[in-house]
Amino acid sequence: MKQEVDLEGFYIFWATYPRRVGKLAAIKAYKRALKVSTAAEILRGAKLYAKDQAGKDQQFTAHPTTWLNAGRWGDYPAETQSVGAACGFYAAFTSAELDAWNAYGRRTKGLNYPADKRGGWYFPTQWPPGYQTERAA
Repeated sequence: MKQEVDLEGFYIFWATYPRRVGKLAAIKAYKRALKVSTAAEILRGAKLYAKDQAGKDQQFTAHPTTWLNAGRWGDYPAETQSVGAACGFYAAFTSAELDAWNAYGRRTKGLNYPADKRGGWYFPTQWPPGYQTERAA
């Protein structure tokens, strides 16, 4: 039986990425990228790449599959930010949000998300997918 990957992160990436071509190939590349990175890291890089590409001729913007296969989200070191504005939500060390994201990471990937020097991490949203519905149940 094939293991299904939660694609909600892909759809957030897809909406953010500045050039949307080759969706099926991009989904496969995204799944491979998740083996070496997190959805939050990839999204952060995509947002910063989109910001860099704004106003440029789209023919010079990499296809999403090429960008993902090359690990281009790593082109933007964590210290280079305005990331708070570019990345969504920063979950601080010991926050309920970070605890919820780490629980989600353990449940879906078997591991916690990485932490920066301050002990927190950037995520695409304040709460992980399904968090509000889990709390209501």
